[in-house]
Amino acid sequence: MKKAALILAGAALLALIVFWYAHASEILDLARHWALASHDFVQGHFHACWLAMLLLCVLIINLPIPVAALLKLMSGFIFGIQAGFVLNVGASVFGGLFGFVLARHFFHRAFHQRYGHQLARIDLEVARNGFWYVLCSRLVIATPFFVVNVLAGLSCLRKRKFVLGTLLGVLPSSMIYAVSGSKLHELASAEQVVDPRLIAVLAGAGALVIIPALINRHRKKRST
Repeated sequence: MKKAALILAGAALLALIVFWYAHASEILDLARHWALASHDFVQGHFHACWLAMLLLCVLIINLPIPVAALLKLMSGFIFGIQAGFVLNVGASVFGGLFGFVLARHFFHRAFHQRYGHQLARIDLEVARNGFWYVLCSRLVIATPFFVVNVLAGLSCLRKRKFVLGTLLGVLPSSMIYAVSGSKLHELASAEQVVDPRLIAVLAGAGALVIIPALINRHRKKRST
């Protein structure tokens, strides 16, 4: 019964994700209309709306559907590039930490009691180079944000390394969302949100930051 329920839940989630991406442009249009309609109200209650948007992003950034990415885009339009950028960074750091803490608090012990022996070598690698892995995953925009939070929380990665890797890694994407959002009224489709060349550059940067982890692994092998 439990297995069947999990399968149904997984199938429903997959269908929702497919629907989201299939109607990304329509969803973007709805977001644009809402942002335009609420623009005057936001300007009249700027700080309260900014804090509300930050809290909302923190709470939903761990969803498998990229609702938070849409809100980050809207923040650039509603609050401007600078305030939107700060909001996006704060939402990523605090939202990432929220998912990390939840995974560690509720699932870490049970997960390691069951699979600890098999994961011993992986845990050692994460303890040594986890910062670089988190930094790489944050730079690569295509990496699902919530997956990194959960995996890091289940590992033995220290909280401060996770936060630092997240903070540094989300700076480029946070600016991209803020700048793209400031031009929300000009975007004709969801494909125009992020320039593929920028994605390629960030992917290259993500590959580069893995080099220290590879060097550390090589040194460790030579020392043993």
